[in-house]
Amino acid sequence: MRAFFFFLRLNLNTFIALLKTWSSQIGEIAGESTLQNDDGIIGKQINNTAKHALPVLRIYSAWLLTNSKFLNPGIGDEDMKQLIARFWQVYTECLTQTGRVFDIQSLSSVPYLLDEDADSIGFKPVESDVSKQLLTDPISKQLKTKPIQADRLSADHEMLARVKELFMGGLLLVVDPVCMMYGL
Repeated sequence: MRAFFFFLRLNLNTFIALLKTWSSQIGEIAGESTLQNDDGIIGKQINNTAKHALPVLRIYSAWLLTNSKFLNPGIGDEDMKQLIARFWQVYTECLTQTGRVFDIQSLSSVPYLLDEDADSIGFKPVESDVSKQLLTDPISKQLKTKPIQADRLSADHEMLARVKELFMGGLLLVVDPVCMMYGL
């Protein structure tokens, strides 16, 4: 059980650091007066730090979708309870800020697996029925496939699709019965 709490604490602290990095970077974007969400202009405003953090945040988001049942604010010792409560606060604030900066409804997905998705298929800590929803094409209901290089969209378009899917992961948690049971 000690090993479980060790790895949970490690994952939560790393996730919190990534969420704070993402929040600070998009906070800078929000302060710019030229914020636009058309033709990928906003994608060009995402700096390299945020562009590198976003794929990792999406993997952690899949981990969260798979393991949210272990993030009950009442488990563990007092330090763990505080860490879990802090995590949910930072996560909520980050997604709220993301929703303020980006018009999530206008962002489109990509019809193929993003690199981090293709690399994490079969990795049990991020695999669940809920996390697979983000890897499924909403129209065909089939698992997305790796893209042919010629079929890939621009890097800016992929970044915006990552933003949308990060936000969609949060929406999946909102309707998760376990999260609802704990009031998360």
